[in-house]
Amino acid sequence: MTGRPGRRGAFVALAVAPVVGSLWWALAPGGRTAVGGGLAGLQAPAAQDAWFATLGAAVGLVLSVLWVVGRPVPPDGAMVRRLVGLLLGSLAGSVAAWGIGVGLDRVLAAVGHGAGGDLRLGSSSALLVWPLVASLVVAADAARDAAASAIRSRAHASGPDA
Repeated sequence: MTGRPGRRGAFVALAVAPVVGSLWWALAPGGRTAVGGGLAGLQAPAAQDAWFATLGAAVGLVLSVLWVVGRPVPPDGAMVRRLVGLLLGSLAGSVAAWGIGVGLDRVLAAVGHGAGGDLRLGSSSALLVWPLVASLVVAADAARDAAASAIRSRAHASGPDA
């Protein structure tokens, strides 16, 4: 069973990546929607990055909350494996979603659908939003568990007479 929780998180992230990539293509300007010239054309790359980051943050939040809710606190080594699996899976899911969105845009533009193959990610740091949000949720959950454990230890150590 060693490493399975970490692998499970990675597989789930990769399974969600096609949905995220497709949503990015559908929502970002330059994907499904045409971008005109002038100011709208200049703002499109920033909006594409913003949509990708927003979708990554939402998916990172939802998947990491589902990942930590209702799970018992694992021993330290298992927690590290779970966290590494979640982070690597989130990063792989983010990269896969990016590739799927760009690939979908190019394929559909080639067959005459979509706006013309202009979807791209201008800021590679947007790829890190999904793993960052996921790690913050896991860190907050670990801090909550540590605080609860410390409170229980103090209450137990002081006994019922305190």
